[in-house]
Amino acid sequence: MNALSRIRRFIGEQHRLCYSNWKSLASKNKIKELHNKHFGKRGFVVGLGSSLLAGDLDKLTNEITISCNKCYLLYDKTNWRPTYYSLIDLIIAKDRKEEIAKVDSVKIMSTCVSKQLGNYGKDVIWVKELIQQSKEEFEFSTNLEKGIYGGCSVTFDMLQIAWHLGLNPIYLIGVQHDIMGKEYIQTNIAGPYGYNLFKSGDSRIQKHCVPNYYRPGELVASNVDEQKRAIKALEKVAQIAKENNRQILNASRLTYLDMFPRINLDDVLSDG
Repeated sequence: MNALSRIRRFIGEQHRLCYSNWKSLASKNKIKELHNKHFGKRGFVVGLGSSLLAGDLDKLTNEITISCNKCYLLYDKTNWRPTYYSLIDLIIAKDRKEEIAKVDSVKIMSTCVSKQLGNYGKDVIWVKELIQQSKEEFEFSTNLEKGIYGGCSVTFDMLQIAWHLGLNPIYLIGVQHDIMGKEYIQTNIAGPYGYNLFKSGDSRIQKHCVPNYYRPGELVASNVDEQKRAIKALEKVAQIAKENNRQILNASRLTYLDMFPRINLDDVLSDG
């Protein structure tokens, strides 16, 4: 990236932050009302990994759940709907904003996607985006009134939301965090994060719970380095949870996140 590109990116980031701060002010009271709303109650952070089953979701219909991204693709297979919904993917926000607008859940999002959603984000509770000061050391917000940090994955955002809501314990389900492989093909298209985008390639390789989660050729905003950083960010969450006696337990049937204690999903659901 040359000097002119860096300057343009810096100016763009400053403009986005100013716009984001304005959006978050309108949600200030709603964010405050949500603080510790579910204090001491258990909750589920629902990822969309391939090991997630529709039958699992049916058992969560009366639970407090937080999900994300294209979870609406599951709606024809289950009566479950997430209590809360979040999103940080700029590509999905831009390309699927009409579907996202129809999600009937309390939407809590970082202002990082406010520009992409535009008028389709009228019902979103916007939380001020906080910028990590280091690419190696991660900050984690325990109070969304101050804002929400990015951590290279929507799981990081959902855990900040869960903490703000007062949920304890927090169970992870369908959260795998596979490292991307040959199912994605790198393009020469510059992405919004400072690296070239990938596109969905071999659709036979399923890393999500819904077949064709990415349509053939659909652009994907991710890369291996960012996914490795996401692991480091979640290691920080595990450390903070331990220091504050908060339980975050991984009940995913398949997962690569070993920083959170594992627990059998069937045992958790049978206890409900």
